[in-house]
Amino acid sequence: MNCRYLILALLLIWGSAFAGLRFVAMNGNDGQSGSREAPWATLSAAVARVSPGDTIFVRGGMYREGEIWIRGNYGMGGRDGRFVTICAYADEIPLFTNSDRGLIIDASYVRIQGLHFSNGKSMYNVNWAGRSHHVEIIGNTLTGTTGYAAIMLTGDDNLVEKNIIRLDGNFMGTQGHGIYVQEGKNNILRGNTISGMSGYGIHLYEERRSEDPPGYRRMVQNVVVENNVIFSSQERSGIIVAAGADGGPADIRDILLRGNIIYDNAVAGIVVQGWSPITRVRIYHNTLSGNREGDLLVGGTVDSVEVRNNIFSHSGRRPHISVERSVTHFTARRNLYDPSPKTLENASDAEALEAAPGFVSVDQRDFSLRLGSPAIDAGIDLGWPFAGSAPDLGAIESDLRTSSGSVSEEDAQAVGLYFENCTPNPCNGEMQFHYRLAADSAIKMEIYDITGRLVTRLVDAQQSKGQHAQRWNGCDNRGRRVPSGLYFCLLRTDSEQIVKKLIRAY
Repeated sequence: MNCRYLILALLLIWGSAFAGLRFVAMNGNDGQSGSREAPWATLSAAVARVSPGDTIFVRGGMYREGEIWIRGNYGMGGRDGRFVTICAYADEIPLFTNSDRGLIIDASYVRIQGLHFSNGKSMYNVNWAGRSHHVEIIGNTLTGTTGYAAIMLTGDDNLVEKNIIRLDGNFMGTQGHGIYVQEGKNNILRGNTISGMSGYGIHLYEERRSEDPPGYRRMVQNVVVENNVIFSSQERSGIIVAAGADGGPADIRDILLRGNIIYDNAVAGIVVQGWSPITRVRIYHNTLSGNREGDLLVGGTVDSVEVRNNIFSHSGRRPHISVERSVTHFTARRNLYDPSPKTLENASDAEALEAAPGFVSVDQRDFSLRLGSPAIDAGIDLGWPFAGSAPDLGAIESDLRTSSGSVSEEDAQAVGLYFENCTPNPCNGEMQFHYRLAADSAIKMEIYDITGRLVTRLVDAQQSKGQHAQRWNGCDNRGRRVPSGLYFCLLRTDSEQIVKKLIRAY
């Protein structure tokens, strides 16, 4: 039994002795105790009755209750590092439907994990009852036609990770964003898969509002946006970093956009727009492909933008990078541009590569790099792990090896282990792995999730010298389909190992 479910089983066995475990179920009653045997019927009742450190397990089924509020000023939520956790029970799927604003988190130390919201129901994290912080939204699924955004985030030290956001436009013009960060600092948006929005996939935006007291300054600071897959915006771009026209001092600063795959959006891949000041934006190791109006647009009052190790590839007539003259301290270095020649407005890249990136298959949305791609080992060391002699360009490192140096086709026979590719990648169905052994070897091939947890073992056997192939159907070791997100395939012998990054995107 895997550790997560062993722990869950023990918690359930001991549940009667621990007041911190509560349950919501379709056959429950809000007048009951909330135990496993006597669950509550609604999440609204549950969040009003639990204490910091408690966990609410939500059983499978369709819940039609209206807005669910978690109000810190009513004593709800956690405190002092003790989270109130609301999560799906084991492998069951709790589906919430019926109302526009599904879950409003106006409290701190709240974790939401594994829930499903349909019909455009959103998760709002707000500051109406005071400054909220430490809200974690992890591994949820949000679908349908939304309002302003599927997830709206306000406050500090929050985490939005590995959620699937699959929208069908919106009913508010060009709003309808995937994730909308309105205000806050030290927030992380990681490993989310976002598609089908009318607005932006990820929207970092602040503006002064009429309700703000005199002298109040809204801020979006120190935000990390990494390893997300964003595609098919119907009317906007993949990511925007923008400051509203309030004329105040720099309110948006220290933004890192890293390792994102952004493709097939109606306008650009990334937009940085300073109607009021924006300072220090780093754009590293992203893969942009097929965005119709160019790859990167920077305009307004923006200072200090660094663009490194990206792949910019589009078929439109707009420039790869367009920078307005009002922007100061913009630098681009060691990016790949396709098609050639590169087109940059008010910008330069003295170390540019101009070539086809060598994706495995654009048609199948597999943006990993083929053997011989000019993007392999072509980047600048920015402090993150890489294979070979230098980092690859783009979001997907071709392979992470314990031995140094990259491997050419001619040298492959001389290496003990060579992991050729994983296709398609990203993938929503079956993946196929190809690898080669220089000698008979004991082989293990395993899939891990972003937390380092073993998902499944595909191979554990003695294999002969030569070429081999293995398939993964996207299921874990219990036959359950894994959610969208970032995974790693570890291929190893007794003396060598290689890791490849995988992206599941449904």
